[in-house]
Amino acid sequence: MHLFDGFEPYLKVKASQLPNAHIDILNQIFNNQILLFHSFAPEDYETRHAVFHNPSTMVGFYRIKKITLDPVNSDFYKIHPYPEEWIRFPKLVSLQYYWSDTDARMGNIKSLPASSLKEIMSYMMSPDAIYHDGRDEKNLKNAWDKIDDWLKIANDGIDNANELLSGELNNYRSNSTDSQIINNPFKNHEAFKNLTVVAFKEKGTDLPVKPKGVVSSQWQDAIRHLSDTLQAQFHLAWHSKQLIILSGEPGCGKSKIACNLVKAEHRCIVSVSSSFTSQEDFFGYYNPVNAKFHGFALVSFLIQCEKDWLKGDKSERVIVLEEMNIAQPEHYMSDILTKTQYPEDDIDARTIHFPGSEIEGYPAKTKVMLSPAIKFVATVNIDHSVRKLTQRVLDRAAIVKIEISPSTILSHLDLKDLPSTLIQCLTNLNTVLDGRYRFSYRTGTSLSTAISIIKNASSSNDIEQIAFKALDFVLVQEVWPRISSTLRSDFHPERILENLDKWKSQYSELLQHSADIIDDWNERFEQGSNIDTMGI
Repeated sequence: MHLFDGFEPYLKVKASQLPNAHIDILNQIFNNQILLFHSFAPEDYETRHAVFHNPSTMVGFYRIKKITLDPVNSDFYKIHPYPEEWIRFPKLVSLQYYWSDTDARMGNIKSLPASSLKEIMSYMMSPDAIYHDGRDEKNLKNAWDKIDDWLKIANDGIDNANELLSGELNNYRSNSTDSQIINNPFKNHEAFKNLTVVAFKEKGTDLPVKPKGVVSSQWQDAIRHLSDTLQAQFHLAWHSKQLIILSGEPGCGKSKIACNLVKAEHRCIVSVSSSFTSQEDFFGYYNPVNAKFHGFALVSFLIQCEKDWLKGDKSERVIVLEEMNIAQPEHYMSDILTKTQYPEDDIDARTIHFPGSEIEGYPAKTKVMLSPAIKFVATVNIDHSVRKLTQRVLDRAAIVKIEISPSTILSHLDLKDLPSTLIQCLTNLNTVLDGRYRFSYRTGTSLSTAISIIKNASSSNDIEQIAFKALDFVLVQEVWPRISSTLRSDFHPERILENLDKWKSQYSELLQHSADIIDDWNERFEQGSNIDTMGI
């Protein structure tokens, strides 16, 4: 992210996000235009308006100097501002606004009325402002002095932009109003001057109540329990890649996240099998009896996504690939890896062709366009039973490693009132296991069930005693077998056993069965006997 890099600020965008014109024409069109940057509004905002939606916080803007090709990937452009004419707004001072007439993909190059932009800048220059660094304050004051001239130059260039675009645009979807928005952002520029901007200060203002039905994106809710760092990583992955790979220890919640990113009807789950060796295992197969292509549920989902996209429904869809690397991904999804790289407006390049006279159940249809709205979210495990991800896959994906603490898991499972000694016990155990994540969502669910059963069957009201008794059973049944099966092959089994012994000494009275198992391991290790008495 180089938006406000002091050395070389720039914005990297897909080529499909700008008009289909030669780069020299693009530079003539966008030179001296004002590019606004906005992000999701903070969750504590409460707003209300009958027609507004998609709350955003403006974080700054560029006065565009030039557009260049990205030297690394020719499918991307880099937008550069004039030196000192890029503005990053201060910390802790934010302004929420809503567009009443905008397309989310092109909101960055639509203009605000000069008076509204000056109003925003005036508020940002509050005496309470906390700037990121000295450059930001200097650039904002410079923009304040020159913004009227900048906006006049930008508006004066719009007629010329329309003229330049008239012979360059690729109107592949000429019967769609969307194509006009995509290809010519200045076509209806007079209407932009009437856009309404509703602004609220972050502090000191009573904000109206949020209307019913206005909620944050579902995918944000799905990752809310992750750390701030992991949320930031996922946020970037979601907006930059069509293939997101969630890695992590079994039971850390990868599938739970993947399956809750969108509503059920916008999701398709594919359980990858080790028998997947070709695209037939993924999509379906040619039936020689009726000369038709028999598609699996994935093909029906792709067809529906195509219909929705062409009708103008751009809301995101998710295809979940469970245990993606249990087979070699590029063998069964080679078309996916290739075709997701093409621009969203290149329909032919994004089309998958199937053998046969037609797709069974879809008369006269033999192909499907891979909708740009689709995200492929894969879960992967890292052990001896899976395939190594190759550079071809890694180059096209964003990998987010899911790591969640026991306390977060327990809180997410609504086990918030457990004794702090138990939570500390689990936290210490994870540390002892030297980064091996052993307390999972599944284990947490089992602990919840065990506590409930023991509590109902016990006459004692000692919640600590009940919780530790339940934990002891769960460790014996679900955690120690996994440790036992891999301990001998570990690089430092003696160190792990030594640390487990120290951990056991703190909790042996509360976890008697677990203490006995650790003692048995130590004895077997000293004798050179097989430690794996519980693994299968």
